[in-house]
Amino acid sequence: MTEEEEAVYSPELKGAFQLHYFKAHHSIVLQDSSISQPAASLMPAGV
Repeated sequence: MTEEEEAVYSPELKGAFQLHYFKAHHSIVLQDSSISQPAASLMPAGV
C-alpha cells in the first residue's frame, strides 16, 4: 500500500471508505487469514 492509499483507507489515520457486503455460496469462496484461525470461524453462525 502506498502512503497515499494508506492515508485514504487506514482507519488509524482517519481514512474511510464504503464497505459492500454480499452473499456467496461457500463453494466459490477462497479465504485466507494472517492468524491461525480462518476468517469464517470468526464470524457468528448464520452470517
